[in-house]
Amino acid sequence: MDDRPHINWPIRVEGPGYATAQQDTDQEAAAAIAVLCSFERGTRAEAPDFGVTDPTFQQMPVNTAELQRQASVYEPRAQLQVSVTPADALGGQQITVGVQIATVGEGDITVG
Repeated sequence: MDDRPHINWPIRVEGPGYATAQQDTDQEAAAAIAVLCSFERGTRAEAPDFGVTDPTFQQMPVNTAELQRQASVYEPRAQLQVSVTPADALGGQQITVGVQIATVGEGDITVG
């Protein structure tokens, strides 16, 4: 691992500077996925395909395939473990996304 810190997400002040995440760590990949999920698709002029469709008024179940596809495009190092809770009495669902960074070993890709 090298010494290339990235500003962490969400951005917060820590001591005299900003909180950081070391490059090529699970924490840095998770921050990149959190940023991806924070943008509605079409809101970034420089990358109109970046982000996910706002699920607020979508039919259930929530489309997790879009998140997987966007992650493979914008953060290909990340291995996602996505789980969706069954709809509650009000029809709400919760999506939990676990992120690990894929590392290249002896010809194989392993989760590290």
